[in-house]
Amino acid sequence: MQTVIITFALRGLDRAGFARLAEDSAGPIARVSGLIGKVYLVDEPSNTYGGVYFFVDRASAEAYLTSEIVDALRSHPNVAEITVGLYDTIEAATRITQRQLPLLAA
Repeated sequence: MQTVIITFALRGLDRAGFARLAEDSAGPIARVSGLIGKVYLVDEPSNTYGGVYFFVDRASAEAYLTSEIVDALRSHPNVAEITVGLYDTIEAATRITQRQLPLLAA
């Protein structure tokens, strides 16, 4: 499993506006090949928004990062200061701690 974390700041858009954008993008993101799931992130005090994505393999994660969805995020007029990280997963420990958010098959 691979984890992608994308964070960014908003310009001229509040939390409610971000929530609308998130809902609009959720369907296309849910159909991304190799995606296990996504968790949306919000920290209003620091103006940090984004998501944590879980992919079945590195190829799927890398394909997502070069997709039209991510290109649209990068060029969105209300999005600034984008950071992207792609991480391997320590799967044995992750299985132990996934009680509430099952990301890996047992």
